[in-house]
Amino acid sequence: MSRAVSTTGVLIKRATLNSNAALTSSAIGTPGVFTSGAAHNLVIGSRVTISGHEGAVPAVAGDYIVETVPTATTFTLSRDGDPVDLTAGGTGGTFEGHGALTTIAEIVTLTPPGKSRNKIPTTTHNDGAESSVLGILMQRDPVVRVNWLGDEPTHQQIEADINANARAYWRIDMPSGIKMGGPGRVQRFEPVDAPTDAAQQLEFAIAWAGLVLFEYPAAV
Repeated sequence: MSRAVSTTGVLIKRATLNSNAALTSSAIGTPGVFTSGAAHNLVIGSRVTISGHEGAVPAVAGDYIVETVPTATTFTLSRDGDPVDLTAGGTGGTFEGHGALTTIAEIVTLTPPGKSRNKIPTTTHNDGAESSVLGILMQRDPVVRVNWLGDEPTHQQIEADINANARAYWRIDMPSGIKMGGPGRVQRFEPVDAPTDAAQQLEFAIAWAGLVLFEYPAAV
């Protein structure tokens, strides 16, 4: 018997990105505590990407999840569900992370992201069968349709994003508990044809501007 979950209740959420923010230091601890040069605007569950941080043991670089936010300038991290413990602190570097997520209102349909790799033929004349290698990772852009409300702040923000070519953090939450998120820009903002006696709708698309990570719920 299938354990598939209905897609009723799928959500798409947006958050402002804090890009290239200064990371001042990290301190020994279980978990280690990271200090930013200014207010980080992170929340528990934020995805954070760290680069250029030196001296920490174990080394700290790449993508993490914010576990706690003790103050406006400190935070702790986890990776793959395990806290990031430090036996030596580090200094410097930058981080990119997002603040609180806001749900886009009045979703009607959503085409979720996906991943694929281009197939590059390597077959030669003497080969007895087709052969190939796979190219770079391609990420399908999500497309969303909403009931378009002129006084809805989340809909106004979508237009503001495309006007400014703004890079934000976007996440799709499936009812099954699967989450798909990453940095992206609004690539398309188009009112849908407006037949009489039907809801006014808008369709927009997100072009990914970085790696999309899939998060999975714990096994039942």
